[in-house]
Amino acid sequence: MSLFTNDYGTAIVAECLGNTVQYGTPNQYNTRAGWNKVVSIGSSKVAIAWNNETSPYDVKLVIGTVNATNNTISFGTAVTVGTGDSNPNIALAYDENASKIVVYY
Repeated sequence: MSLFTNDYGTAIVAECLGNTVQYGTPNQYNTRAGWNKVVSIGSSKVAIAWNNETSPYDVKLVIGTVNATNNTISFGTAVTVGTGDSNPNIALAYDENASKIVVYY
């Protein structure tokens, strides 16, 4: 799950147990993000891409690792993959066979 807290991109792990949902601790992955897209890249990882809300509108990507034991998510260092515009149409795809992520912006 990805959500915004004070304009910061934040992710939280949700565990479904029967008819109940238990949430872990929210963890921030960026500041002042615009559009966000998330794709699963395996059983315990996600890739999140977004653009900055202000110029130069950099498109960034970060990998998150989910710890299912304690319902937490941690993030590596975000990298800039390109420069978009103020309203990009970001999309992500993951090629399982090649272990590659494609970022469209």
